[in-house]
Amino acid sequence: MVEILDSIDDLREHAKYCKVILYRIDEVVNGYRVRLRAGSYAWDGIVKKEEFDKILAWLKQENAKKVKSSVSDELFFS
Repeated sequence: MVEILDSIDDLREHAKYCKVILYRIDEVVNGYRVRLRAGSYAWDGIVKKEEFDKILAWLKQENAKKVKSSVSDELFFS
């Protein structure tokens, strides 16, 4: 379980102390849905292209890992 933060800036501050930052991006009608996770905190939001580019640059700088999809352990090894 993760705690979802209201502010991406709060997540960025917390991420400074985390070894692994995970993200997932989906293109939606209004822009891009971005989901970020650092430790036990996360942020989920829809952003326009300009903000998306800034987030992507930050993720690259932080060497964040892109998540393709998620499945439970039971299903993954079955």
